[in-house]
Amino acid sequence: MKDFGESASKLARNPLGIIALFIVLVYGIAGAVLSTSSEFLGEEQRSIFVWFLVLFPVAVFLGFLWLVSKHHTKLYAPTDYHTEEGFFRSLTPDEKKEKIRKEAEAFVVENPPEPVANSESPQTPIRNERINEKILLAEELVLREVQKEYGSPISRDASLGSDLGLDGLFAKDGKGYGVEVKLVRDRINKPALKNEIKKYSQFTSKRNFKNFNFVLAFAVEDVFRFDEAGVREFVKNVSDSAGINTEVKVYALAELRAKYGIDN
Repeated sequence: MKDFGESASKLARNPLGIIALFIVLVYGIAGAVLSTSSEFLGEEQRSIFVWFLVLFPVAVFLGFLWLVSKHHTKLYAPTDYHTEEGFFRSLTPDEKKEKIRKEAEAFVVENPPEPVANSESPQTPIRNERINEKILLAEELVLREVQKEYGSPISRDASLGSDLGLDGLFAKDGKGYGVEVKLVRDRINKPALKNEIKKYSQFTSKRNFKNFNFVLAFAVEDVFRFDEAGVREFVKNVSDSAGINTEVKVYALAELRAKYGIDN
């Protein structure tokens, strides 16, 4: 009985286990009824019982197939995963490097370099290295601010499963938050940002993450030319269309550097 209680406790932790317990309970009751009352049951009542015992597992099997095909993301609980990687993991150095490379390319697209007069050697490697450094610095400073604002520790450079790499992840009040930091000079790359928000939406809807929010934080170099109201409206329209909760944060990079004592 003790072993059965422990097994039942483990099974009750997720929907599949509850289904299994329900089947065991129904068959246990049916078996008890047949063993104690078979002599009092008429032929018709026995036939009904037999048909029930035959058809019940078929009905459960069909229901199980429907759940697996239509609602497979709801069939598992966090305790089913032996490690945190079932939900999130840290980005590998190569993954982080690739993520920074893509963000640097996007920054160059938004802010093409000015031609240097009488330049005989390419400046691209040096410029890209400086951009990478600025992106990493912006991420660290912005994540510090977000962490203070929400009052929750942030896991840096995390990935939800194997599909979605983010600059930060944290939880508060029963909700999950994914943070993505964007270094911008004075404008955003709207097509790229739109695709990214749609990617977030597809990821969360596929996994049925109803209480998950994304925080898009912009570290702006030229705040005077940056159209904050326009960016907020754009992100809201795209997010509403994609069906995802997205919060926008805007920070002046120069102010963050001064606040944390980092020289320009």
